[in-house]
Amino acid sequence: MQDLRASYELTNVQNLHGDAVRMIQDQLAHRSGIWKHRPELLKPEGLEKRIEKLQEQCDIWFDRINKGNKFFWKGLMDSEKYMHAEQQPYGMGSPEEMLILVQYCARSWIETDGALEWAKKKM
Repeated sequence: MQDLRASYELTNVQNLHGDAVRMIQDQLAHRSGIWKHRPELLKPEGLEKRIEKLQEQCDIWFDRINKGNKFFWKGLMDSEKYMHAEQQPYGMGSPEEMLILVQYCARSWIETDGALEWAKKKM
């Protein structure tokens, strides 16, 4: 949504053709299956509030994950190291649990544009 906001700001650039901006916005719309089914989320009206709400939710989510396993975020940033490591018995919040969590979800983070960069900033 931040990229979408930036694309709307491009409409103010005088030498930029409007078709180019629409093409960028169309490409952004295809990045998420949610937007395909909820095109109203792409409208500029209320975009800032939607971005703020999502940022608040992501901040809460980040903190809860950190409280649940303080090793997770650092492990995610170094996921290649853990992707093929042998799983061990684990306790909640342990480095061994982080290994399993990273193996289960790192691909989603890697394949989602901007997700790892967001997490790095939060760390």
